[in-house]
Amino acid sequence: MNIIPFQESGAELPKSGLVASIGLLGGTFNPIHLGHLRLAEEAREQYGLERVWLIPNPSPPHRARGSVLAPAEERFRLVELAVESNPYFEVSRIELDHPGLAYTVETIERLRSLHSEHTFHFLTGADSLLRNSWRELDRLLGMLGSFVAARRPGFDWSELEQHLDGLQLKNRERIVRFDMPALEISASDLRLRRREGRSIRYLVPEAVRLRILEAGLYSGLEE
Repeated sequence: MNIIPFQESGAELPKSGLVASIGLLGGTFNPIHLGHLRLAEEAREQYGLERVWLIPNPSPPHRARGSVLAPAEERFRLVELAVESNPYFEVSRIELDHPGLAYTVETIERLRSLHSEHTFHFLTGADSLLRNSWRELDRLLGMLGSFVAARRPGFDWSELEQHLDGLQLKNRERIVRFDMPALEISASDLRLRRREGRSIRYLVPEAVRLRILEAGLYSGLEE
């Protein structure tokens, strides 16, 4: 597992050449769980991505008021632990080390400046296109090889299509549909389980579970 500082490029890219297709999975990872990791792995395989960079966000602009957010460095450490056994996954500090709010369009702009030899593919849940307000979405799409929208089982894709129709995006073709396998795990449910003193075993990587318990994250209760 490699950590990508804000200033440096990935050092462990394939030896075949400089150009690489990089998947980007951002989020609060509050906490990271097997659903995040399965999305990244499925996308890596289906789209032939050479690496997936996970980008923890210190405090996203769309975060709901009152939601419990573990300290940024703790969440970063959980992501490190979660991906340490996967040679295709790396962790980036580009948003943690950025002052102020980190908007995706600005993060992609910085990444393209630092790593102009790579093509980036942004990975996210299709529902986030409906829930969240994306700053300069059309410009963001234009900077990406693709915007991979992962559809959970039961998600109504036609509702998203209607939403996108209203946005009149010039780069809409960059949005591609990606069907996720059924793995219903949510960070909010994990936080609730911790508050209620219930187990999160087998919902997160074991190293992540142990760190959450050790640090007393989301609850002071033990499993």
